[in-house]
Amino acid sequence: MLAGCILTGGKNRRMGGLKKLFLPFGSGTFLTELLKAFASLETVYLSVEKKEPYEKTGMLLVEDEYKEIGPLGGLYSSLHFAKEEALLVVACDMPFVDQRVVLQLSEAWEKYHTSIVAVAEEKVQPLLAVYEKKTLPVIKEQIENENYKMMELLNRIDYKTVVLRDSHRAVQNINSKKDYIRLIRNDGKGNGK
Repeated sequence: MLAGCILTGGKNRRMGGLKKLFLPFGSGTFLTELLKAFASLETVYLSVEKKEPYEKTGMLLVEDEYKEIGPLGGLYSSLHFAKEEALLVVACDMPFVDQRVVLQLSEAWEKYHTSIVAVAEEKVQPLLAVYEKKTLPVIKEQIENENYKMMELLNRIDYKTVVLRDSHRAVQNINSKKDYIRLIRNDGKGNGK
């Protein structure tokens, strides 16, 4: 069985401390847009550095077991906590991920039953991928060796890639206030604050 997982983590320094997940976008926030994308999945976890301020979401929260080591720590904690055999993971700052992308990755996992990594703009996207529980020992070893790079994880596990169809924008991430302002100006989907 497959569940969704939104990686929120981090201190959001480049956003001036604002939690990206709660930024206005579309008719709601980054969170509401990502939840629409995950509509076909029964369960969606929220990987967080600490539960406060995310408790108000009412979602299943997974707090980082290993603090301040980036997305690898959130992935480890979420896989360790989840009852499902695999998680479709997306970074919280990728508000253009949509149902088509989720369906493409889900279908590939159903077909191959191995980790699946999206490819867009000719690059693998480790933060838009399906990871299986069986990768936990590899992730734990990497953490113990203080190697927190997601690309290194991909070098150490078996996976298949899926080239995203007409969804190259799905991998656009909003990392800073400057990125967010540009997003609002170009798409008019925020409130400009």
